[in-house]
Amino acid sequence: MDIFEKLRLGADVDMATPEYAEAIKHMTDCANICFKINTTAPTPEQIRPLEEQLFDGNLDQTSYLMPPLQIDFA
Repeated sequence: MDIFEKLRLGADVDMATPEYAEAIKHMTDCANICFKINTTAPTPEQIRPLEEQLFDGNLDQTSYLMPPLQIDFA
């Protein structure tokens, strides 16, 4: 079971273990994309591609997130 499966299941995880490094990388990537979203003019044409990137293309076409936002695990 990888770190993301453990987190989805609500299992206890130790942030000091090497396997948690992948989760930290993901959180850092999310933080960087959220920063871009939060500092971009809030128009769907500019925000939508960043939201798609944040959710790896898994954001429903009818969804729109209004900045500012903070997401650790997209």
